[in-house]
Amino acid sequence: MILNNDSLNKRKTLTKKNKKEQTKKILSSEESIERLILASIDCVAKYGYNGASTQKIAQLANVSKSLIHYHFKTKEDLLLKSLNYFANEIAEEIKQKINNYEPSIETAIIAAKELYRSLIANKTRAAFFVEMYSNAIHNKRFRKKLQSYHKFEEELIFDVIYKALYPLENHLIISLRELAKVFQTIMLGLTVQSVLELSEEDLQNRLDTLLKILTTVLLNYKK
Repeated sequence: MILNNDSLNKRKTLTKKNKKEQTKKILSSEESIERLILASIDCVAKYGYNGASTQKIAQLANVSKSLIHYHFKTKEDLLLKSLNYFANEIAEEIKQKINNYEPSIETAIIAAKELYRSLIANKTRAAFFVEMYSNAIHNKRFRKKLQSYHKFEEELIFDVIYKALYPLENHLIISLRELAKVFQTIMLGLTVQSVLELSEEDLQNRLDTLLKILTTVLLNYKK
């Protein structure tokens, strides 16, 4: 059978389409979820919470839209899962970073600077983070779910702080739990300020000043 150019082009198009569909099909559930999570972070950072449709997320992840509804009940659930994913990822990165240091206040400062680098200096992560929090202002149901995330985030920060300071726990004038909350508040404030497009130098100076104040407080050991 002789195929004309139109037939050949059509066959090539179908072959490419079939290969793309096969790529989507052979992805494991874990791979599909990770693709959707990473795509949702990029999509929300670029288009905002409301502008990041499930269609755009699926296209960016190169998976079918139906996979979103297969793995997640709603877009909201996907985005909350993404928030947990990247917070946990950052915490693990920081713990790995301070593994080579002895527990000390200096190690806690290194952890804080690493958190800054991983979250605030990363414009995509910072924009995604701020979009998620801003959506909670007028969405009561989402706000309640975000409160659960906020507690989860506090626990992640506490784990890092504990790893950095546990030998000093009984000698500091504030508890490690309180210190974790302080770190969380500092980073949340700096993350919001980062979307105002303040210079990197300005944000870094703010962080350094806050850490100097915090270090001064922590160095006042209990007698």
